[in-house]
Amino acid sequence: MPRKNQRFIVTGDYSMDKYIYLDGIGDETPDLRETWLAASQVWTETLGGGVASVIQTLLAFGYDPFDPFDIPEAVSKSLYILTRQGLDPNRKWRIGRAIVSARRNLTGCSTVSTLRDNCPTNIPAIFIDLNQSDLRNNIEHIQALFDSRPYMVRTHDPRKPEWSSLRKNGLHRGIWFSSLQEMSGGALSFAGNWENVYDRLMKYLKTDSTLWDDGKWKHWLVIRIHSDGVLAVGPTKEGEEGILLIFAGDQPGSFLREGHGAVIGGCAVFTAALASALYDIGLLKECLRNGLSMVRSLTEEGYVGPPQGFANWKLQGSTNLPIAALQRSGVSRNILEYSRRSPQANWDSVCRIVCGTSEEIRTVTVLNMGSLATCCPDHAQTLLRFESRLKNHVNDGKGILSFTIFGGPGSGKSFVAEELAKAVDPGGNLFQSRIFNISQFGEPSRLLDSLQSIQAIGLQGKIPFVMWDEFDTTYRGAQAGWLPYFLMPMQDAKFFDGSYDIALGKCIFVFIGGTFSGEAEFREWAMNSKEGKHLKGIDFHSRLDSSLTVPSVDIEVSDSEAWVDNSPAKLVRALMLRNFLKKQDKLEAINPDLLAYLIHVPLQHGVRSLQRIITASELNSAPVFETYHLPPTDVLQIHVRGLNPNCVDPVTDFVEKLTGYDVPRNAAPLGLKWKK
Repeated sequence: MPRKNQRFIVTGDYSMDKYIYLDGIGDETPDLRETWLAASQVWTETLGGGVASVIQTLLAFGYDPFDPFDIPEAVSKSLYILTRQGLDPNRKWRIGRAIVSARRNLTGCSTVSTLRDNCPTNIPAIFIDLNQSDLRNNIEHIQALFDSRPYMVRTHDPRKPEWSSLRKNGLHRGIWFSSLQEMSGGALSFAGNWENVYDRLMKYLKTDSTLWDDGKWKHWLVIRIHSDGVLAVGPTKEGEEGILLIFAGDQPGSFLREGHGAVIGGCAVFTAALASALYDIGLLKECLRNGLSMVRSLTEEGYVGPPQGFANWKLQGSTNLPIAALQRSGVSRNILEYSRRSPQANWDSVCRIVCGTSEEIRTVTVLNMGSLATCCPDHAQTLLRFESRLKNHVNDGKGILSFTIFGGPGSGKSFVAEELAKAVDPGGNLFQSRIFNISQFGEPSRLLDSLQSIQAIGLQGKIPFVMWDEFDTTYRGAQAGWLPYFLMPMQDAKFFDGSYDIALGKCIFVFIGGTFSGEAEFREWAMNSKEGKHLKGIDFHSRLDSSLTVPSVDIEVSDSEAWVDNSPAKLVRALMLRNFLKKQDKLEAINPDLLAYLIHVPLQHGVRSLQRIITASELNSAPVFETYHLPPTDVLQIHVRGLNPNCVDPVTDFVEKLTGYDVPRNAAPLGLKWKK
């Protein structure tokens, strides 16, 4: 946070932002005319943007910023219509509509001719480049401004040709701050997990020899990745990897999914958070954590504005950012240094997943999408890509978007599909879901009835989100015999009802597998088997947009090695177990030996067996899940592979065979912290 006597030169692109607060209308403004007619009260504030916004934020944080140059007469102007958004009683002022000025060739200011004597070289400079005019009009003077002093450039892209040219001319080391969504004209911002974003950014930045040369970074680079993380690289002994700070359990774009609404000012707040690093680069990591925390607080809090019931309100001060809330946010949030490696499937991770609080579980999971969580970065990448494809289809697509989901029995394939739909349509305003089990159809007429009901959904103004469960079931003696019946709807978004072609319109088709273990097995059958080719498997496969396989819960090692094995299946099983235990209202703790048993024992039917073991246990009023609550041996035999039918105590018999099992005998039960 601010240190005493820290002064900063802050200059660059200015703008003027007009904020119009409108009360008495909904969260979103359908059009400007309706906005004005529906508003019950109106307040207007005109505030400085760009350089002025950064200066006001720095002042509010206790710094001493100043601009030694003349403010240009012509500046960019933007209009923001603010409405109260969110659920009562916590409705916040956020942007309902934005009318942002286009890039303009403005006059700009002359940076060197007006430089004053009170700017010694020990005062750092912060330059704000918003693609307006100052950089372009003063390119020959910028180097003199930065000469011999610490500096930071907040720019849309550090690889901008003007900046590369200045660095080639000998610009000394500085800090360059950008947002991923602005870089390369927005071309770098697309769905991906942290590994994907990291690799993409590294490749992009390293192609500029003024930033990366001879195997090392020549400048500090700070790239904010939405409101979820920040990548920082620079000339340190840590080498090329740098640091990637993220919010625990989040992936790029996670915070947007929470639907807080739009608030501008994040880059001004983050710039202010980085300021102290110009006096001491050793503070950079602390500054990054502060910046991430404050950007989220800004979005959660919204703007300072008229409280409910205030008619004669006037903004006190020259910023409407929630400064007090930003200062309180500090580094209290759970921000981790991401290692770009999958979580370790050890006992500690298992206990945090099954028993930990919502914050503790986020330190082990890599993605939390509603009620859907995963510990696998590759699976997270697939889910994010699916979410992005669904959004694109909703916004710009036509016809039918089709994809498949495979996985073991009871692995939660339908659950994954439903959570993806919720991620894209959290309010339930876009989709209407339907699930049809193909194994129950019997005759094609049942499929025709289903397609007619899907068409009715489209006529009601909703997008059908259709799950075809067990689409690969046998029909007329042929595996996946129903495939040919889906070819026309998938290709042409219509079906033949016996007399006419009936249009389906825009739809989502989710084909949920029931017999194939994964996409690879289905693809091999469809593309290469005689039966698959006969049933038009190649045609069906070519119409698919994507495919997803739900991670397995099966540990592929011997029982004795299961404890020390780092199989990700253990974490998948732990996530499922947590969900099953949540349905037991009275349960508050679990016996550690029993937990080790449930996580490591070989299951006969995957997740479905784990679920049956829990539901068949006698837990009606039990506060602690003990080994004696398990179902009898004859029931366990159905769901546990290799179980000795004469075993008196299956849990003890199993855990004693686990090599390295070091949980003390008769250890105290593990409390389910999420119950509190």
